Amino acid sequence: MDAERLDLETVKQYDDSWWLAYLKENTVFDTEQIKAHIDFLIEQAERVQELEKEIERYKEFSGRLQLRNDNLTEALQDRDEEIKRLRQALENIKFEEEQNLEGYRSTVYDLACGALEGAK
Repeated sequence: MDAERLDLETVKQYDDSWWLAYLKENTVFDTEQIKAHIDFLIEQAERVQELEKEIERYKEFSGRLQLRNDNLTEALQDRDEEIKRLRQALENIKFEEEQNLEGYRSTVYDLACGALEGAK
């Protein structure tokens, strides 16, 4: 059927006046109704073409949105990994500071004890 399908522009340019005149003179068919139906079908075919173009634009837009969404998801994952890395670094710094503080306390305590021993 697709191989036999006519292009819409070809259908719109087709002169159907001869066969409509023949039908009007030789049959009981309502040729005005037939012509109106042909015009209606052409309008519907044009609308289908417009909708197909809209669908293609939507697919393209949807693809771009998906790509942006993928990029955003990747950026958020990278951010989460960076936050984890920074939290671990902060924990390491806190641990080192606590160790240093404990060392300073011990040193101050030892110095104070030594000073008290020396003062006796």
